Amino acid sequence: MLRKIRLTCGIICLTLITLLFLDFTGTLHGWFGWLAKIQFLPAVLALNVGVVVLLIILTGVFGRIYCSGICPLGVFQDVAAWIGKKRKKLPYSYSPALSLLRYGALAIFIITLVAGVSFIATLFAPYSAYGRIANNLFQPIWLWGNNLFAHLAERAGSYAFYEVDIWIKSLPTFIVAAATFVILILLAWRNGRTYCNTICPVGTVLGFLSRYSLFRIIVKRPASMLKNIRSITADAWFAWIVLVNASRKRSVTNCGQPRPGQQKQKKMLMQPHPRKSMKHVAISLP
Repeated sequence: MLRKIRLTCGIICLTLITLLFLDFTGTLHGWFGWLAKIQFLPAVLALNVGVVVLLIILTGVFGRIYCSGICPLGVFQDVAAWIGKKRKKLPYSYSPALSLLRYGALAIFIITLVAGVSFIATLFAPYSAYGRIANNLFQPIWLWGNNLFAHLAERAGSYAFYEVDIWIKSLPTFIVAAATFVILILLAWRNGRTYCNTICPVGTVLGFLSRYSLFRIIVKRPASMLKNIRSITADAWFAWIVLVNASRKRSVTNCGQPRPGQQKQKKMLMQPHPRKSMKHVAISLP
């Protein structure tokens, strides 16, 4: 249920924010312009203390809810990752956190922002990156469609649509937007939200804060992987299976049971459908 709510909110935010970037009449800004004001980095730069405090409180309670349902670039990567993982049985594998890269990118972002090198700083900012993609790649297609409707309506004697000029505002910006689009698609296709987990300054800051959030998924890694019983949430079950798969370098089948023929058997107590249950799962690992 919670997953469906998150996906619904994310798709709605992504659609409305994309339409804000595509709208050349200014009509939608009067209705949904507030979505741009609740983005984290724009709110910080505009010194919108109320929005920043609200997002920090939400992170402290629910974790990185901003990244999962409000940030358009994060939801955009989810869409690309969903398309990519449909072709894979186990779409992702465990990899250690790249803390040096994450905090290094955050340091570069802060330094360039303070130094006034806005071009480099905006390369890291998620909302700016998605805005470049929408304005330079999506908007020309939107305008071509509008001009087509305007031509057809004019031939039918209606002037509900009107033609607009289509032009590239800046060639370097277009190249940066195209490169960002391709890189994000490839990374999300292969490994999900790689950008959010390694480069994004907002993801790094909110990820640090979410460590102390009230509601969060915790996977306890035992000091010894021998005969320890661990309790993890059902939503983390699939991630735990992938972790065991990668660490042991062997396939895990039958919902966590080893292949037939092995001497030691794992014992597992779980709910009938762990992927749809929020109850806890008890696992005994060898």
